[in-house]
Amino acid sequence: MRYLLKLAARNLWRQKRRTFLTFLAIAVGLAALIEVDCIMRGVDRDAIDNLINLETGDLRVHAQGYFAQRESLPIDLVVEPSAVLAALGSVPGVKTATPRLVFGARLNTGWEEIPVVGVGIDPELDPQVFTLAEYVEGKWLSRGAAEALVGYNLAQVLELEPGDIFTLVTRTRGEAFQAVDLTVTGLIRSPHPQVNSGQVYLPLDVADQALAVGGGATEVVLRIERRANIDEVSGLVRASLQGAGIPAEVLTWRETARDFLAISQSKQGFTGLLIFMILIIAVVGMVNTILLGAMERVREIGMMKAMGMSPREIVLLFMFEATGIGVLGSITGCLVGIAGNAYLVNHGIDVLRAYQGLDIGYPIAGVLRGAWNWPMIVETFFLGVVVSWVASYVPARRVAAQDPLVSLRHG
Repeated sequence: MRYLLKLAARNLWRQKRRTFLTFLAIAVGLAALIEVDCIMRGVDRDAIDNLINLETGDLRVHAQGYFAQRESLPIDLVVEPSAVLAALGSVPGVKTATPRLVFGARLNTGWEEIPVVGVGIDPELDPQVFTLAEYVEGKWLSRGAAEALVGYNLAQVLELEPGDIFTLVTRTRGEAFQAVDLTVTGLIRSPHPQVNSGQVYLPLDVADQALAVGGGATEVVLRIERRANIDEVSGLVRASLQGAGIPAEVLTWRETARDFLAISQSKQGFTGLLIFMILIIAVVGMVNTILLGAMERVREIGMMKAMGMSPREIVLLFMFEATGIGVLGSITGCLVGIAGNAYLVNHGIDVLRAYQGLDIGYPIAGVLRGAWNWPMIVETFFLGVVVSWVASYVPARRVAAQDPLVSLRHG
Protein backbone atom coordinates (compact mmCIF):
# COMPACT_ATOMS: atom_id res chain seq x y z
CA MET A 1 0.00 0.00 0.00
CA ARG A 2 2.80 2.42 0.92
CA TYR A 3 4.48 1.61 -2.40
CA LEU A 4 1.31 2.54 -4.28
CA LEU A 5 1.01 5.82 -2.37
CA LYS A 6 4.60 6.77 -3.21
CA LEU A 7 4.09 5.81 -6.84
CA ALA A 8 0.85 7.87 -7.02
CA ALA A 9 2.60 10.92 -5.52
CA ARG A 10 5.45 10.60 -8.01
CA ASN A 11 3.02 10.32 -10.93
CA LEU A 12 1.22 13.47 -9.82
CA TRP A 13 4.53 15.32 -9.74
CA ARG A 14 5.54 13.94 -13.16
CA GLN A 15 2.30 15.14 -14.78
CA LYS A 16 2.42 18.68 -13.40
CA ARG A 17 0.33 20.39 -16.07
CA ARG A 18 -2.55 17.93 -16.01
CA THR A 19 -2.47 17.75 -12.23
CA PHE A 20 -2.51 21.54 -11.96
CA LEU A 21 -5.40 22.03 -14.39
CA THR A 22 -7.58 19.40 -12.70
CA PHE A 23 -6.84 20.59 -9.18
CA LEU A 24 -7.47 24.20 -10.31
CA ALA A 25 -10.93 23.31 -11.62
CA ILE A 26 -11.82 21.65 -8.32
CA ALA A 27 -10.37 24.51 -6.25
CA VAL A 28 -12.21 27.23 -8.19
CA GLY A 29 -15.49 25.33 -7.99
CA LEU A 30 -15.26 24.73 -4.24
CA ALA A 31 -14.15 28.31 -3.54
CA ALA A 32 -17.12 29.61 -5.55
CA LEU A 33 -19.46 27.34 -3.58
CA ILE A 34 -18.12 28.69 -0.26
CA GLU A 35 -18.37 32.32 -1.42
CA VAL A 36 -21.94 31.97 -2.68
CA ASP A 37 -23.04 30.28 0.54
CA CYS A 38 -21.30 33.01 2.56
CA ILE A 39 -22.98 35.92 0.78
CA MET A 40 -26.39 34.19 0.68
CA ARG A 41 -26.24 33.48 4.41
CA GLY A 42 -25.11 37.03 5.16
CA VAL A 43 -27.82 38.58 3.00
CA ASP A 44 -30.48 36.46 4.70
CA ARG A 45 -29.21 37.43 8.16
CA ASP A 46 -29.13 41.15 7.37
CA ALA A 47 -32.48 41.06 5.59
CA ILE A 48 -34.17 39.39 8.58
CA ASP A 49 -32.57 41.91 10.96
CA ASN A 50 -33.81 44.79 8.78
CA LEU A 51 -37.29 43.32 8.59
CA ILE A 52 -37.60 42.90 12.33
CA ASN A 53 -35.81 46.12 13.33
CA LEU A 54 -37.41 48.45 10.78
CA GLU A 55 -40.68 46.92 9.62
CA THR A 56 -42.33 44.04 11.44
CA GLY A 57 -40.95 43.88 14.97
CA ASP A 58 -41.11 40.46 16.63
CA LEU A 59 -44.89 40.36 16.99
CA ARG A 60 -47.69 42.56 15.69
CA VAL A 61 -51.21 43.03 16.97
CA HIS A 62 -53.85 44.12 14.44
CA ALA A 63 -57.60 44.48 14.47
CA GLN A 64 -59.42 41.39 13.23
CA GLY A 65 -59.28 41.20 9.42
CA TYR A 66 -56.59 43.85 8.97
CA PHE A 67 -53.83 41.55 7.72
CA ALA A 68 -55.98 40.22 4.86
CA GLN A 69 -56.57 43.82 3.70
CA ARG A 70 -53.10 45.16 4.53
CA GLU A 71 -52.26 46.03 0.90
CA SER A 72 -55.02 48.68 0.86
CA LEU A 73 -53.80 50.20 4.16
CA PRO A 74 -57.25 50.43 5.81
CA ILE A 75 -57.57 52.93 8.67
CA ASP A 76 -61.04 51.80 9.70
CA LEU A 77 -59.59 48.59 11.18
CA VAL A 78 -57.76 49.81 14.26
CA VAL A 79 -57.10 48.71 17.81
CA GLU A 80 -57.13 50.81 20.94
CA PRO A 81 -53.41 51.16 21.83
CA SER A 82 -53.89 51.91 25.53
CA ALA A 83 -56.08 48.83 26.02
CA VAL A 84 -53.65 46.58 24.10
CA LEU A 85 -50.61 47.90 25.99
CA ALA A 86 -52.39 47.40 29.30
CA ALA A 87 -53.24 43.80 28.36
CA LEU A 88 -49.63 43.14 27.34
CA GLY A 89 -48.19 44.56 30.56
CA SER A 90 -48.30 41.25 32.44
CA VAL A 91 -47.41 38.88 29.58
CA PRO A 92 -44.12 37.03 30.26
CA GLY A 93 -41.51 37.42 27.53
CA VAL A 94 -42.79 40.74 26.17
CA LYS A 95 -40.07 43.35 26.50
CA THR A 96 -41.81 46.46 25.15
CA ALA A 97 -44.41 47.57 22.61
CA THR A 98 -45.34 50.60 20.54
CA PRO A 99 -48.39 51.63 18.50
CA ARG A 100 -48.20 52.67 14.85
CA LEU A 101 -50.74 54.16 12.47
CA VAL A 102 -49.97 53.21 8.85
CA PHE A 103 -51.90 54.90 6.05
CA GLY A 104 -51.73 55.82 2.40
CA ALA A 105 -51.06 59.42 1.41
CA ARG A 106 -49.63 61.68 -1.27
CA LEU A 107 -46.64 63.89 -0.60
CA ASN A 108 -47.05 67.30 -2.24
CA THR A 109 -44.15 69.74 -2.48
CA GLY A 110 -46.05 72.35 -4.49
CA TRP A 111 -44.46 71.35 -7.76
CA GLU A 112 -44.70 67.57 -7.55
CA GLU A 113 -46.90 65.01 -5.83
CA ILE A 114 -46.17 61.31 -5.39
CA PRO A 115 -47.81 58.50 -3.39
CA VAL A 116 -46.16 57.49 -0.11
CA VAL A 117 -46.87 55.40 2.95
CA GLY A 118 -47.43 57.52 6.04
CA VAL A 119 -46.46 56.03 9.40
CA GLY A 120 -47.56 57.64 12.63
CA ILE A 121 -45.17 56.68 15.43
CA ASP A 122 -44.86 57.39 19.13
CA PRO A 123 -41.54 59.33 19.35
CA GLU A 124 -40.81 57.95 22.83
CA LEU A 125 -41.95 54.32 22.54
CA ASP A 126 -40.94 53.61 18.94
CA PRO A 127 -37.13 53.62 19.53
CA GLN A 128 -37.65 50.93 22.18
CA VAL A 129 -38.96 48.53 19.50
CA PHE A 130 -37.40 49.72 16.22
CA THR A 131 -33.92 50.97 15.31
CA LEU A 132 -35.23 53.69 12.99
CA ALA A 133 -33.77 56.49 15.14
CA GLU A 134 -30.23 55.18 14.51
CA TYR A 135 -30.51 56.08 10.82
CA VAL A 136 -31.93 59.59 11.10
CA GLU A 137 -29.78 62.38 9.73
CA GLY A 138 -31.21 65.37 11.54
CA LYS A 139 -33.64 65.72 14.45
CA TRP A 140 -35.93 63.03 15.84
CA LEU A 141 -39.66 63.69 16.10
CA SER A 142 -41.45 65.34 19.04
CA ARG A 143 -44.97 64.57 20.23
CA GLY A 144 -47.55 67.08 19.05
CA ALA A 145 -45.22 68.80 16.57
CA ALA A 146 -46.08 69.04 12.86
CA GLU A 147 -42.82 67.36 11.89
CA ALA A 148 -41.82 64.53 9.59
CA LEU A 149 -38.95 62.21 8.80
CA VAL A 150 -38.56 61.40 5.11
CA GLY A 151 -36.73 58.50 3.49
CA TYR A 152 -33.41 59.59 2.00
CA ASN A 153 -34.11 58.39 -1.55
CA LEU A 154 -37.59 59.90 -1.49
CA ALA A 155 -36.15 63.22 -0.29
CA GLN A 156 -33.61 63.20 -3.10
CA VAL A 157 -36.32 62.69 -5.72
CA LEU A 158 -38.36 65.58 -4.31
CA GLU A 159 -35.29 67.70 -3.45
CA LEU A 160 -36.34 67.91 0.20
CA GLU A 161 -33.96 68.84 2.97
CA PRO A 162 -34.32 69.31 6.74
CA GLY A 163 -36.23 72.53 7.33
CA ASP A 164 -38.34 72.26 4.17
CA ILE A 165 -42.13 72.17 4.43
CA PHE A 166 -44.38 69.86 2.43
CA THR A 167 -48.04 68.89 2.45
CA LEU A 168 -49.25 65.38 3.18
CA VAL A 169 -52.57 64.78 1.43
CA THR A 170 -54.69 61.92 2.74
CA ARG A 171 -58.24 60.92 3.67
CA THR A 172 -59.77 60.77 7.09
CA ARG A 173 -61.56 57.73 8.46
CA GLY A 174 -64.78 59.29 7.16
CA GLU A 175 -63.29 59.55 3.60
CA ALA A 176 -62.92 63.34 3.78
CA PHE A 177 -59.82 64.85 2.15
CA GLN A 178 -57.25 66.14 4.57
CA ALA A 179 -54.04 68.10 4.05
CA VAL A 180 -51.34 68.46 6.71
CA ASP A 181 -48.34 70.77 6.45
CA LEU A 182 -45.23 69.14 7.93
CA THR A 183 -41.67 70.34 8.42
CA VAL A 184 -38.86 67.95 7.53
CA THR A 185 -36.70 67.48 10.63
CA GLY A 186 -34.54 64.65 9.35
CA LEU A 187 -33.80 62.20 6.56
CA ILE A 188 -33.67 58.42 7.02
CA ARG A 189 -30.81 56.55 5.39
CA SER A 190 -31.46 53.01 6.57
CA PRO A 191 -30.45 49.55 5.25
CA HIS A 192 -34.12 48.93 4.32
CA PRO A 193 -34.89 50.18 0.76
CA GLN A 194 -38.65 50.57 1.31
CA VAL A 195 -38.05 52.82 4.31
CA ASN A 196 -35.68 54.97 2.28
CA SER A 197 -37.76 55.29 -0.85
CA GLY A 198 -41.43 55.42 0.04
CA GLN A 199 -42.21 56.21 3.67
CA VAL A 200 -42.89 59.35 5.70
CA TYR A 201 -42.89 59.23 9.51
CA LEU A 202 -44.77 61.72 11.67
CA PRO A 203 -45.83 61.86 15.34
CA LEU A 204 -48.68 59.46 16.15
CA ASP A 205 -50.87 62.15 17.70
CA VAL A 206 -50.47 64.37 14.63
CA ALA A 207 -51.39 61.48 12.33
CA ASP A 208 -54.31 60.57 14.58
CA GLN A 209 -55.67 64.11 14.39
CA ALA A 210 -55.22 64.27 10.62
CA LEU A 211 -56.95 60.95 9.95
CA ALA A 212 -59.58 61.33 12.68
CA VAL A 213 -59.20 57.74 13.88
CA GLY A 214 -60.05 58.60 17.47
CA GLY A 215 -56.79 57.48 19.06
CA GLY A 216 -56.68 54.13 17.25
CA ALA A 217 -53.63 52.40 15.78
CA THR A 218 -53.45 50.03 12.84
CA GLU A 219 -50.87 47.97 14.71
CA VAL A 220 -49.17 47.53 18.05
CA VAL A 221 -45.68 46.16 17.50
CA LEU A 222 -43.90 44.11 20.16
CA ARG A 223 -40.28 43.46 21.01
CA ILE A 224 -39.83 40.21 22.94
CA GLU A 225 -37.02 39.15 25.25
CA ARG A 226 -35.98 35.94 23.44
CA ARG A 227 -36.78 35.44 19.77
CA ALA A 228 -36.41 31.68 20.14
CA ASN A 229 -39.56 31.71 22.29
CA ILE A 230 -41.62 33.70 19.80
CA ASP A 231 -44.29 31.02 19.29
CA GLU A 232 -44.78 30.59 23.02
CA VAL A 233 -44.96 34.36 23.61
CA SER A 234 -47.33 34.72 20.67
CA GLY A 235 -49.71 32.25 22.30
CA LEU A 236 -49.52 34.09 25.63
CA VAL A 237 -50.26 37.42 23.90
CA ARG A 238 -53.33 35.95 22.18
CA ALA A 239 -54.58 34.53 25.47
CA SER A 240 -54.03 37.83 27.25
CA LEU A 241 -55.88 39.83 24.60
CA GLN A 242 -58.77 37.36 24.62
CA GLY A 243 -58.87 37.55 28.40
CA ALA A 244 -59.09 41.33 28.17
CA GLY A 245 -61.91 41.09 25.64
CA ILE A 246 -59.89 42.65 22.82
CA PRO A 247 -60.69 41.15 19.39
CA ALA A 248 -57.34 41.16 17.59
CA GLU A 249 -55.04 39.05 15.44
CA VAL A 250 -51.47 38.37 16.59
CA LEU A 251 -48.82 37.67 13.94
CA THR A 252 -45.18 36.72 14.25
CA TRP A 253 -42.58 38.31 11.98
CA ARG A 254 -42.45 35.08 9.97
CA GLU A 255 -46.18 35.33 9.24
CA THR A 256 -45.97 38.98 8.19
CA ALA A 257 -42.90 38.37 6.02
CA ARG A 258 -44.15 35.39 4.03
CA ASP A 259 -43.16 36.87 0.68
CA PHE A 260 -39.58 37.42 1.77
CA LEU A 261 -39.33 33.93 3.26
CA ALA A 262 -40.65 32.45 0.00
CA ILE A 263 -37.86 34.20 -1.91
CA SER A 264 -35.32 33.05 0.66
CA GLN A 265 -36.40 29.44 0.31
CA SER A 266 -36.28 29.62 -3.48
CA LYS A 267 -32.59 30.55 -3.36
CA GLN A 268 -31.88 27.20 -1.72
CA GLY A 269 -32.74 25.64 -5.06
CA PHE A 270 -30.11 27.85 -6.67
CA THR A 271 -27.54 26.68 -4.12
CA GLY A 272 -28.40 23.06 -4.89
CA LEU A 273 -27.98 23.73 -8.61
CA LEU A 274 -24.57 25.29 -7.94
CA ILE A 275 -23.45 22.25 -5.96
CA PHE A 276 -24.59 19.99 -8.79
CA MET A 277 -22.63 22.04 -11.35
CA ILE A 278 -19.52 21.87 -9.18
CA LEU A 279 -19.90 18.11 -8.88
CA ILE A 280 -20.17 17.85 -12.67
CA ILE A 281 -17.00 19.94 -13.09
CA ALA A 282 -15.12 17.79 -10.59
CA VAL A 283 -16.32 14.50 -12.10
CA VAL A 284 -15.60 15.53 -15.69
CA GLY A 285 -12.18 16.88 -14.75
CA MET A 286 -11.24 13.76 -12.84
CA VAL A 287 -12.49 11.32 -15.47
CA ASN A 288 -10.66 13.31 -18.13
CA THR A 289 -7.45 13.24 -16.09
CA ILE A 290 -7.58 9.50 -15.54
CA LEU A 291 -8.40 8.68 -19.17
CA LEU A 292 -5.72 10.99 -20.56
CA GLY A 293 -3.23 9.53 -18.11
CA ALA A 294 -4.13 6.04 -19.25
CA MET A 295 -3.70 6.93 -22.94
CA GLU A 296 -0.26 8.40 -22.28
CA ARG A 297 0.83 5.57 -19.98
CA VAL A 298 -0.32 2.51 -21.92
CA ARG A 299 3.18 1.02 -22.09
CA GLU A 300 3.78 1.80 -18.43
CA ILE A 301 0.56 0.07 -17.45
CA GLY A 302 1.51 -2.92 -19.56
CA MET A 303 4.90 -3.07 -17.85
CA MET A 304 3.31 -2.89 -14.41
CA LYS A 305 0.93 -5.74 -15.22
CA ALA A 306 3.75 -7.78 -16.82
CA MET A 307 5.77 -7.32 -13.61
CA GLY A 308 2.95 -8.80 -11.58
CA MET A 309 0.89 -5.83 -10.48
CA SER A 310 -2.73 -6.92 -10.14
CA PRO A 311 -5.68 -5.03 -11.71
CA ARG A 312 -6.83 -4.14 -8.17
CA GLU A 313 -3.48 -2.49 -7.42
CA ILE A 314 -3.62 -0.52 -10.70
CA VAL A 315 -7.14 0.63 -9.85
CA LEU A 316 -5.94 1.72 -6.40
CA LEU A 317 -2.95 3.52 -7.95
CA PHE A 318 -5.12 5.64 -10.21
CA MET A 319 -7.65 6.28 -7.42
CA PHE A 320 -4.83 7.39 -5.11
CA GLU A 321 -3.68 9.82 -7.80
CA ALA A 322 -7.24 11.15 -8.15
CA THR A 323 -7.61 11.46 -4.39
CA GLY A 324 -4.33 13.37 -4.21
CA ILE A 325 -5.64 15.85 -6.74
CA GLY A 326 -8.91 16.07 -4.83
CA VAL A 327 -7.11 16.79 -1.54
CA LEU A 328 -4.94 19.48 -3.13
CA GLY A 329 -7.95 21.05 -4.85
CA SER A 330 -10.10 20.91 -1.71
CA ILE A 331 -7.42 22.44 0.51
CA THR A 332 -6.77 25.23 -1.98
CA GLY A 333 -10.47 25.82 -2.63
CA CYS A 334 -11.25 26.00 1.10
CA LEU A 335 -8.33 28.36 1.81
CA VAL A 336 -9.36 30.67 -1.04
CA GLY A 337 -12.97 30.46 0.13
CA ILE A 338 -12.00 31.30 3.73
CA ALA A 339 -9.93 34.29 2.55
CA GLY A 340 -12.82 35.53 0.43
CA ASN A 341 -15.24 34.97 3.32
CA ALA A 342 -13.06 37.04 5.64
CA TYR A 343 -13.24 39.96 3.22
CA LEU A 344 -17.00 39.61 2.69
CA VAL A 345 -17.70 39.36 6.43
CA ASN A 346 -15.49 42.31 7.39
CA HIS A 347 -15.92 44.64 4.40
CA GLY A 348 -18.73 43.30 2.19
CA ILE A 349 -19.51 44.31 -1.37
CA ASP A 350 -21.07 47.70 -2.06
CA VAL A 351 -23.05 46.53 -5.07
CA LEU A 352 -26.44 48.05 -4.18
CA ARG A 353 -25.47 51.58 -3.18
CA ALA A 354 -25.21 52.61 -6.83
CA TYR A 355 -28.75 51.26 -7.36
CA GLN A 356 -30.50 52.61 -4.28
CA GLY A 357 -33.85 52.76 -6.02
CA LEU A 358 -33.59 49.13 -7.16
CA ASP A 359 -35.93 46.72 -5.41
CA ILE A 360 -34.52 43.19 -5.58
CA GLY A 361 -37.25 41.78 -3.36
CA TYR A 362 -35.00 41.75 -0.33
CA PRO A 363 -35.19 44.27 2.53
CA ILE A 364 -31.54 45.15 2.21
CA ALA A 365 -29.63 48.09 0.76
CA GLY A 366 -26.05 49.26 0.55
CA VAL A 367 -23.28 46.83 1.42
CA LEU A 368 -23.85 43.10 1.08
CA ARG A 369 -21.98 41.31 3.84
CA GLY A 370 -21.23 37.63 4.24
CA ALA A 371 -21.54 35.30 7.21
CA TRP A 372 -19.39 32.42 8.38
CA ASN A 373 -20.62 28.86 7.96
CA TRP A 374 -17.82 26.63 9.21
CA PRO A 375 -19.75 23.33 9.03
CA MET A 376 -20.41 24.03 5.35
CA ILE A 377 -16.69 24.74 4.73
CA VAL A 378 -15.70 21.42 6.34
CA GLU A 379 -18.37 19.61 4.30
CA THR A 380 -17.05 21.26 1.14
CA PHE A 381 -13.56 19.94 1.81
CA PHE A 382 -14.77 16.35 2.18
CA LEU A 383 -17.08 16.81 -0.81
CA GLY A 384 -14.10 17.59 -3.04
CA VAL A 385 -12.11 14.61 -1.79
CA VAL A 386 -14.97 12.10 -1.95
CA VAL A 387 -16.11 13.21 -5.41
CA SER A 388 -12.54 12.90 -6.74
CA TRP A 389 -12.22 9.41 -5.27
CA VAL A 390 -15.57 8.18 -6.57
CA ALA A 391 -15.20 9.81 -10.02
CA SER A 392 -11.89 8.02 -10.62
CA TYR A 393 -13.21 4.50 -10.02
CA VAL A 394 -14.80 3.75 -13.41
CA PRO A 395 -11.94 5.06 -15.60
CA ALA A 396 -9.42 3.36 -13.27
CA ARG A 397 -11.14 0.02 -13.79
CA ARG A 398 -11.12 0.56 -17.54
CA VAL A 399 -7.39 1.21 -17.42
CA ALA A 400 -6.74 -1.87 -15.29
CA ALA A 401 -8.71 -4.11 -17.67
CA GLN A 402 -6.30 -3.54 -20.58
CA ASP A 403 -4.40 -6.57 -21.83
CA PRO A 404 -0.66 -6.24 -20.98
CA LEU A 405 0.48 -7.67 -24.35
CA VAL A 406 -1.71 -5.26 -26.27
CA SER A 407 -0.51 -2.40 -24.07
CA LEU A 408 3.16 -3.22 -24.67
CA ARG A 409 2.63 -3.71 -28.42
CA HIS A 410 0.68 -0.45 -29.01
CA GLY A 411 2.11 1.72 -26.22
